Amino acid sequence: MKVRGRRAIPARLLLDTGASGLCLILTTPFAEQHGLGRVVPAIEAPIGTGLVGELHGTIVRLQNLRLGGVKVHSPTTGLGGEYKGFLARTDIDGVIGNSVFEGSRLIVDYAGRRVIVEPRPGEGSPCDFDMSGLRLAARGPGLKHIVVDYVVPRSPSAEAGIAVGDELLLIDGRGAIRQIWRKVKVPGHSAEVLKAVRALKQGTAHRAKA
Repeated sequence: MKVRGRRAIPARLLLDTGASGLCLILTTPFAEQHGLGRVVPAIEAPIGTGLVGELHGTIVRLQNLRLGGVKVHSPTTGLGGEYKGFLARTDIDGVIGNSVFEGSRLIVDYAGRRVIVEPRPGEGSPCDFDMSGLRLAARGPGLKHIVVDYVVPRSPSAEAGIAVGDELLLIDGRGAIRQIWRKVKVPGHSAEVLKAVRALKQGTAHRAKA
């Protein structure tokens, strides 16, 4: 992996095809050893969930990640900020999530003990990040209630006054449960992160825009 202004850093990474969201999550010992806490800009936020519960750290973008002949530009990366769960491990330096391979063909050859990646065409980074500042969870009977589980400080959602516990009701005037995945995450569009979000907060509807 490459951090801007530094030499490439080799890392022992575990392939976790069940990990979604961030491209990489690096352990706390590895991040501290290489001074990755100095990478800016950085967002303090939960970076994953394990058997021990929610894992906290910071989210940054590295310059690039190289896996054999595959090069990923500006991968979103979670830096461990606590010695908890797998973030405390020293036998590996982190995990690679499935976001790295979006749009590519990933072949795991167990017999040959190898992984084959057929990259997608184009130079765009597959490692986008949810710019709304919201983490949402489905709750209630039938998981039909979409509630705010976390709000990133100083994000568009935080500036709009949305808080943990608010319920997402409508997006563009339509039921949230049908529109959420299509409208809430808008990768690559910093000018308008949420086109129309109405959240229920103590009886008041809020509208969030970037």
